[in-house]
Amino acid sequence: MSEVKSSRADGGNSTRNTDQSSTRQDDVGQAHFLRLPDELIAAISRFYNPPIPFELGHFTLPSRYMREGRDELRSMAATCRRLARVVRPLLYRTLVFVDDKRRTRTVHFYSAKDIHTYVRELYWQPSYLYNDMSPVFLPIAENLTYLVLAFLPQNVPDEFISDDYAGLTTLRTSFTNALRHLKHLEALEIPFWESREDPTFTFSTDIMPSLKHVSIGDWQQWDAFEVEHKIDVVKWLIHPDLDFDENIIRGFFEHLGRQTRVLQFAAQSGWGRTDLPQGLTENLRQISWYKDIRQHPLDSFTLHGFNPLTSHKREWARLLPSFLSLLTASNVRNMAFIDVPSLRNARRHRFNWSGTEPMLKVTTVQIALALDEDTKDHGDGGEDFEEDDDASESHAKQGEAQPMSERVTADDLEPLLALFPNVVNLSLANIHRATQPTPSTDDDEHDGQHPLPLDSDAYEAFARDTFLPAARAFVDQLRLFERFTELGQVVFRSAEARLAVRFRREEAGPAGEGQGERPRWHEELRRLY
Repeated sequence: MSEVKSSRADGGNSTRNTDQSSTRQDDVGQAHFLRLPDELIAAISRFYNPPIPFELGHFTLPSRYMREGRDELRSMAATCRRLARVVRPLLYRTLVFVDDKRRTRTVHFYSAKDIHTYVRELYWQPSYLYNDMSPVFLPIAENLTYLVLAFLPQNVPDEFISDDYAGLTTLRTSFTNALRHLKHLEALEIPFWESREDPTFTFSTDIMPSLKHVSIGDWQQWDAFEVEHKIDVVKWLIHPDLDFDENIIRGFFEHLGRQTRVLQFAAQSGWGRTDLPQGLTENLRQISWYKDIRQHPLDSFTLHGFNPLTSHKREWARLLPSFLSLLTASNVRNMAFIDVPSLRNARRHRFNWSGTEPMLKVTTVQIALALDEDTKDHGDGGEDFEEDDDASESHAKQGEAQPMSERVTADDLEPLLALFPNVVNLSLANIHRATQPTPSTDDDEHDGQHPLPLDSDAYEAFARDTFLPAARAFVDQLRLFERFTELGQVVFRSAEARLAVRFRREEAGPAGEGQGERPRWHEELRRLY
């Protein structure tokens, strides 16, 4: 009996010891996390609710800013007081209000007084029942630094809207009165508004002392941007109507272009526009400050959604070259062509760069093709607008059958790159269509709709044997090493392939037979995600 009692006693102690050991391990693991400084916990948490980027796009907010990560942050904030103190400011830093007709989200925000000071960035898409009570919640976000008013006009294509919008184009006095309270507002996006109802409201330093970044569209009353404003980052969402009123263009340059440091022209996607307004060059030349262009602060210029290679009308093929000619004497050092439409149309006319002086001060160039390709132009272009359907569809099918096929050729890009002889950093993105094989064990053909896992052997083989040789071949075809003596690196990136190759210049490489040492590229293959 004594042995049995002893055995039972030992067994009980053993169980208790095991439970205590497990508890100690959990405590140690928890203790290690809580030992992290607040700054590191905040940095980790920020990945779950990232700040809204200033250049959002055009009509819709990416879904990750509305859904992903916020539930995880709420759970973390509920675990203990310290994490709540660290996480809550990050959880409520960025809010997205795609409002319904009953204003439920804005009403809840109005009553949640404990989070008002946390809000820094707000994406607001009001319902079509806008009235003077709609913006009443804005002044309580007293620390707001970034506001997107995504109220869409009535003429927006149906695929971009999910409600029956009224099509208001004038900023109501109730809204501009709310803006007067936002003294910390640094960035404002109002791309679809043409004017303001209250003529006394301006974007001057007296009313909006912190405003530095503006995204604007069809604005007409340029006197709202007085000379005293501090706005130096400007995004102009250009209307698809090609016959721009010259007063609108001149008003933009005189009032918003005078002290702009970063300038972006963005095409309103969905309409198929690929060309700049015809009067852009002539009106810039007549602007009062253009004679002092050498002292102008403009440092960065971006074309978003425009085609820098071809035009569907011959007379428009000189628009972009002539405009960039006016910037050759400026201080622009960064040039970007992003979301470039890759229009497969044999009837399109190549740009004529023969009369354009090189932009000698530009050291950074980015060219990123759009992933969604149009196979037809949109608009009223007469015979020049007709698509060579057979050739286009045949070309598309041939490209889609290959794992890596060019959207544009090296010959297409060479004339554009020649404008920047002193480029140091060059980025080329989405030049190829990249069709990965799907995860499968059989040998059937795959459509690439489901990307391979990043850690799979097949993905590694695709990166090494398909993507890298295609990137290397394209860079070699451009003869970048020989043509650009200042070029230090080329980044060749593909969002579809989730890969990038960085080519870095090395001064000397292995000698060939009968030759001395020669310069070469050092290649680094990296995953994007």
